[in-house]
Amino acid sequence: MDQFITFVFIVTLGICALFLTPAYLKSRERMRLIELVRTASEKGAPLPPEALSVLTAEPKQQRPSHIRDIRRGVVLLAFAVAFEIIALCIYVAGYTAERADSMPEAEDFSEIAAFSMGFAGFGAIPFCIGFAFLMLGLVGRKTETA
Repeated sequence: MDQFITFVFIVTLGICALFLTPAYLKSRERMRLIELVRTASEKGAPLPPEALSVLTAEPKQQRPSHIRDIRRGVVLLAFAVAFEIIALCIYVAGYTAERADSMPEAEDFSEIAAFSMGFAGFGAIPFCIGFAFLMLGLVGRKTETA
């Protein structure tokens, strides 16, 4: 049970890092640029043209919402499929070890099967969210063309 809690904790931290790291890096870059402007203005030096162009540039034009939704949906479905494949591998490995009588007596196949089913259930979360994003993207594309 302790291994499962550790695993869930590590996966949760990984997912949080996946979403928070780009925002953190972007804010650090912006802070460096602001520090450069502040230092240059204190010294009375002219600002480099690159810094001015970055500061005055228009924000990037984002893709339409339905395209982002489809992309997010496909990525989440890929994560879900990866979880399901890992769960299947754990299940098959436990089943094969039981059939070969090479499992230690402390672990029986039912524990491994329960763990793999829990892992597969954990993969159902990104599957459902990805499917919803995919449907939203497809519906948004149809309404935009109509």
